[in-house]
Amino acid sequence: MTEEEAFVRAFVAPHQRQRYLAVLKTAHGRRTLINDLNHRIEPDRRYSRKLSSDEDHTDLIEAELRKLGASSDCYVISGFPEIDAQTVQLRLALETVHAYGIGSLISCIAGRLGYLEAETRGFRWICYRAPPRRKATR
Repeated sequence: MTEEEAFVRAFVAPHQRQRYLAVLKTAHGRRTLINDLNHRIEPDRRYSRKLSSDEDHTDLIEAELRKLGASSDCYVISGFPEIDAQTVQLRLALETVHAYGIGSLISCIAGRLGYLEAETRGFRWICYRAPPRRKATR
């Protein structure tokens, strides 16, 4: 499963999920996904938290992602071609995409943790799914 598919399965709103999974199977699917990051993709609010204006700072976003388990590297899906489809340092990714109005997703842990930002001001989300609980063994 690609990073893009993991993101869609984990964090796109249920009513849009099947459409984007189908789109990703087409030749231009990834480009469609990137374009739609700006306006159309809705996060699954069960697993996403919109950042308040008080939290909307690169340092605070990085601290929150690290608290939830992000490492120093992340995979980027973005309208910024210089970092799109690359694994880069989390700090560089955030400094590149935060508050520039280009749809981007920073995947810290595939299907578990990411940061979503759209073109629209204030559309910034921490996306998080807790790992499954392990059954206790006796």
